[in-house]
Amino acid sequence: MKPEAIQPYELFADKKVRVHFRAPTVADYRNFVGMSPHLEEAITTLYLNQMQIPENNKGGQVIDSINWTAEDRRTALYWIFINTRERTVIEQGYQCNHCGNEHGRQIDLVALGEYIIDSNHSMTEKLAVDGVKNGFIQPLRGEAMEYLEYLRNTRDEFEEDSAQWSVAHTDLRIYELAWSLIFKDDDKALTVTEQAEKRFEYLITLNAETHFKQLAAQVRNALSEMRHGLMSEYIDGEMRLVTPPHICPNSEEGDELETILLLPFRYHEFLPSL
Repeated sequence: MKPEAIQPYELFADKKVRVHFRAPTVADYRNFVGMSPHLEEAITTLYLNQMQIPENNKGGQVIDSINWTAEDRRTALYWIFINTRERTVIEQGYQCNHCGNEHGRQIDLVALGEYIIDSNHSMTEKLAVDGVKNGFIQPLRGEAMEYLEYLRNTRDEFEEDSAQWSVAHTDLRIYELAWSLIFKDDDKALTVTEQAEKRFEYLITLNAETHFKQLAAQVRNALSEMRHGLMSEYIDGEMRLVTPPHICPNSEEGDELETILLLPFRYHEFLPSL
C-alpha cells in the first residue's frame, strides 16, 4: 500500500531542505510502544527517519534527523502530530505561583503554531571572546541532544544535590556549551562526539570568572537570536515548549495573574497511539 503522505516539512534552520513525511501506521505504533522515555532523543531520531518517504525527498533518500537542530526535530514531531491526529487537545496541569493551588486546562496544540519563530539570523555566529580559540557558535543538533540526554540520565542515577550529582550536573552544563561550539582547529579526523569531548577538555582549562563567563554569555545570546521553529526553552538538558499564558482562576477582578507554561516535550505524546 502506498504511504499516506502529509504536507512536506521545511527545515527552519535550512530552508533548502524539504522533508516528506507519511502518516504513522499501526506498525509504527508497535515499533515504538513501550520504549523508555529516558531515551527519547534517540527514539526521536529513529521516528523522524522512519516517518519519511525517502523517494519523495531530494536525492531519494532519508534525510538523517540526527543532523537537524533540536528545534527542527521538535517542530517536525509537532508537524507530523497536527497533520495526522484527529484530536490535538491535551491536558496541562501546573502548580500556580500566584495562589499556590493546582490548576489545569485543556490546550489545543494546533494553537502552538502561533508561537513558531522564523529566525533571519544565521545559524552560525563567529566567536568574539579574547583569550578563547577562534571558531563559531551553532545550535544544538540531534547528536548533541542524544549525548546530553545520556549525561542527564547518568547524573540522575545519583541522589540530587549529592557531590556526585553536582559534578555530573556541572559537566552537563559545560558539555551543553561544548556542543554549541565549533573551533577552527577541531580535528576533523575525529568523530563529532570526540570533537565535543576535546572542546570540553579545553573549556575546563579556561579562567572561570573571565573567559568562560564571557564565552557562555556570548553563546547564550547567540542561541537566543538563532531560535526557530516552535517557541521552546532548553532547560537542564531537555527542550520544553512555550505554551500560551494561563490566567489564575483565583485572580481578583481587574488584576489578571498570568503564568507562562512550559510543556515538557515528551516524545511519546507525539508518537502514534491506538
